[in-house]
Amino acid sequence: MNIKITNFEIDNRTRDYLNKRLDNLRKFVDLESPNTKLDIEIGRTTGHHQKGDIFKTEFNLSISGEFYRVEEKSEDILSSIDASTEELSRQLRRNKGKKETLFRKGGRKMKELLRRFNYNKE
Repeated sequence: MNIKITNFEIDNRTRDYLNKRLDNLRKFVDLESPNTKLDIEIGRTTGHHQKGDIFKTEFNLSISGEFYRVEEKSEDILSSIDASTEELSRQLRRNKGKKETLFRKGGRKMKELLRRFNYNKE
């Protein structure tokens, strides 16, 4: 896991908050696995603006050849972290559901083929 901070200083409160939000992602993926690579970039998008979407959080997650990317901008760094981790967990949950559906569909097809095979045998 790599964390890159650009254009501002991160304090302990923000770092702890990021680690807390990453714990929610650990439900879906093992972040310490050698097949998993997570790159996080947190920073200010501009140095002179004081209002608007000035904080950006970007997550790039690679899991055994599958790639997920999330980028969120917000007025506050904590809300930017929240939005990006929620979006990433939504993508992971969606992909997990697709895999389970395909596995069950394949099982149903196999069961149907076996029934036909046993029916033709008798």
